Parts: sequence; C-alpha cells; structure tokens
Amino acid sequence: MNIRFAKINWLACMIRTGDAKSKRRRCSMLMALIAVLTQGAVEPPRTINGIELGAAERFATPGPATVCMSEMVIALREGETAFLAYSGIHSGRIRLVRKDGRFAEFAVGDAWRDARRAGQGPVFRKASMRIYLTTDGQDIRYQLHDVPRTEWSDGSARPLISISGSALVGNAADDDLLQRISFDWDHTVTCDRSYNYGWSVIMGYDPIDAGPSETSGTDAIPAAENDTP
Repeated sequence: MNIRFAKINWLACMIRTGDAKSKRRRCSMLMALIAVLTQGAVEPPRTINGIELGAAERFATPGPATVCMSEMVIALREGETAFLAYSGIHSGRIRLVRKDGRFAEFAVGDAWRDARRAGQGPVFRKASMRIYLTTDGQDIRYQLHDVPRTEWSDGSARPLISISGSALVGNAADDDLLQRISFDWDHTVTCDRSYNYGWSVIMGYDPIDAGPSETSGTDAIPAAENDTP
C-alpha cells in the first residue's frame, strides 16, 4: 500500500456503509498511517547485511493494537503506528511512530552488553522489569533488564531490550512509552501483528512477519554470514 493507495482506501472507507463507530475507527486508523507515511518518518525494514524486506507500509500496524517481536510485546494507542524496523540473527526492532512523527524504537535481543554504570539504579520499574537510563552522548537511550523465562536462563536478570528514538526526552515523561513494554514468555498474549528474528528465520523455518496468527507470513530471507543490527 503506497500513500496514494492509502488515500484511496480512506475515501472508500468514508463512503462505505456500516456501523458508524466502527467506520470512524477504521478511517482514523488509515488517516494515522497516511500521516506517518507522508512525513517520511520510516525507512524500509531491513535484515542482515542491510537487505531491505519491502516497503515500510507493508509492515505497518496502526493503533490501538498489540504488536509483538518474539517474546517482546508493545502496546499501541490510538493515532500511533508500529513498523518493523529490523529482523536479524541476534535482535529484532519495532519502531513506534507517534502522530507528530517522533518515534521510539524497541530493540529486543539476546546479546546486549550491560550498559549500566557502576551503582546505577533503575528509573522505571514494572513487575520484575528494571529500566535504566543509559544515554550515550546526546542520544537518549534506555536499557531494560529482566529475568528471561526460557530454558537457557540461569535465573538472573540480564539486558533484553534497548529503547531509543526522537520521542524520548530522558526524564519521567518517557514513562508513558516505557510502560507499554511487556513480555509474553508463555505465548498467551493475542498479538495483532507478530514478528520473529533469529536463526530460525534466517534458515527459513519461521516467517519474519507472522501476522495475527502462526499460519500467515512472508517468505523466509536468505541466509548470510554476519548480522549487523
């Protein structure tokens, strides 16, 4: 769906018959997507070696919605749009774009370096999650630590998600975005859009874009030698 096609769909939405409340919601979701695409705020998603996966709008999910990347869950609100940003071997990224074009990128992975300073405490807590402000220079960045409930976990907390982007300001105002993150270790959350990353995707066993169910998805990507998130 390019911008022109999205606008045509919006016009069709406005004249389509049906429940007025549902029609308004469908149309507002399309308008939010059109606004983001018009601003040119989102680049095409990529995988290893910089390979583009397709047009950004193909991987767009307007809010309100629940978007998942592996076990990471991001809650979208009305007027926001989530895009797939990256799917690689060791990490995957979801970009949440707000109405004004500012964004927050949530990168989940299994090989993050602990970016905390000695003795540093968290700025945000949610259940067992701890989020630390790990700003590097002028770029605002957070790192989320939690205890993964997986067979390879040793029971200790470790860095699992890196959060960055122009929507972050580095103070309590960011809590609105940080609280949107959760984990679905038991795979019981209903996701409106699900993405995968890892060797199983690279080797073709799992789709990158699993849609709202496990049966839909895009073609697997070709294998390559290195991963550069």
